[in-house]
Amino acid sequence: MDFPVFELMDNPTLYIYNIRINIPLCCINPQRVYTEPNAEASISADSSQNLCPPLLEECPQTKHGKRASYKYSCGVCKRECKCESALTLHMRTHTGERPYRCDFCPANFTRKYNYTSHMRLHTGAAPFSCSVCDARFSEHSNLISHLRTHTGEKPFACEQCESKFSYKSHLIAHVRTHTGERPFSCNVCEADFASKGHLTTHMRRHTGETPYSCHFCTLKFKYKGHLTIHVRTHTGEKPFTCDVCQAKFIQKCNLTTHMKIHTGEKPYTCDFCHFKFREKFNLTRHIRLHTGEKPFSCALCQAKFTYSRNLTAHMKTHKDAKP
Repeated sequence: MDFPVFELMDNPTLYIYNIRINIPLCCINPQRVYTEPNAEASISADSSQNLCPPLLEECPQTKHGKRASYKYSCGVCKRECKCESALTLHMRTHTGERPYRCDFCPANFTRKYNYTSHMRLHTGAAPFSCSVCDARFSEHSNLISHLRTHTGEKPFACEQCESKFSYKSHLIAHVRTHTGERPFSCNVCEADFASKGHLTTHMRRHTGETPYSCHFCTLKFKYKGHLTIHVRTHTGEKPFTCDVCQAKFIQKCNLTTHMKIHTGEKPYTCDFCHFKFREKFNLTRHIRLHTGEKPFSCALCQAKFTYSRNLTAHMKTHKDAKP
């Protein structure tokens, strides 16, 4: 049974309005029920319905309160929240209040959870560990996503084709290949991208930023994937194995190229002489024989060369030259 609360005795600044409660009537005083110390409910109903135990001491206001269903409304946009703490968080979207401040950088946050997650960027804490491998993560959501690399689960399906993805962000970027939407633009060269991640990666071409450092040597990389591959040259890890001859490779692309030795596949054909190649790189080099292109130039003289190895050999002729 619903009862409108007609008066809020305390804290009117919390913007709590239109509260409705659903409670059994008290058999001692059915005309006036207190569900919270600061909220008085006026009721009008048949006291014979939903009676509580005979004595008021046996059905205190706290028990009534536990059965109550509250709605806290924002005084600015009228959004309703289930509890006072949710309303407090919501109000910060209007006031701009961000009470949780980072001790290391100027960042500040509306929610304590977001602040705690951010602090791990500074401390390096990674409390969430994979039960299958040794990977650790600073965010639980990242662990859940990582586990899909072991299970192969792809819960995000495209409605326009049969593609499925392990990550929602990958699905969103994929859908844009259907719609043609490229909402992220480079402010340097005006290139457009379907995802913010691709734009961030692209911007490093302009800035020269190399945020990924090798822990074994001093090399730095623009892209995380390049760092991952490089680290394997130190660890000796070769995770990609040929099913035919058991040869192992650092990169998947090397395995793909290797497999063509077994299959005999040569998918790259020269348009001039119809010679076929296993790798696109070799086709590109071959075409220069037809076009006469010489992309490798000597910095000390005007000599140009078709292949980089020819330029390297040429530079030895300048070994005594002073630039």
